Amino acid sequence: MKLFKKLLAVAMVAVLALTVLTGCDAGDASEVPSNATEARIYQNLNDYASSYTGAVLGPLSYRKDLSDVAYQKLSLWIQYKINETITKDEYDSGIKKLEAECKAQYGYEVSKNVDDSCAMIAPFTPSKADDFKPLYNNTNAYINATKVAIARIENKRSNGGDGVTYTMIECYREVN
Repeated sequence: MKLFKKLLAVAMVAVLALTVLTGCDAGDASEVPSNATEARIYQNLNDYASSYTGAVLGPLSYRKDLSDVAYQKLSLWIQYKINETITKDEYDSGIKKLEAECKAQYGYEVSKNVDDSCAMIAPFTPSKADDFKPLYNNTNAYINATKVAIARIENKRSNGGDGVTYTMIECYREVN
């Protein structure tokens, strides 16, 4: 009986050690959008990237906190471009502030080429490879990105909007 207890104790220590080591290794697991439409967009973005003919494009990981920033940026864009409730200066300063906070707080910035960011705003749900071409065609910015943010906002008519749901997809790169 004593031998059995000793063997059981050794086995439990081994299982505990294995559990601790396995738990520590999970570090950079990718999140998945909780919204079903955003999850489908995320899946399609990565699926179509692997078969894009312009270059070999790898998958991007989703980040909820970066998507929260994208949501705020999309909200500003709708207020400026669609509803015309803020000025260009208010829009520009709001975007600059959000980008600076994102860089400081999360260590990421929108992945850009010289004058074009790896971002897309569309009043539709991307569902085929051609829908993602604005991101894929900006190849260097896409290749330098490691994370993706997805935001969707319905511009409700009850709030003076046009009733369209806008989707924003932004590719982010880590800041050194």
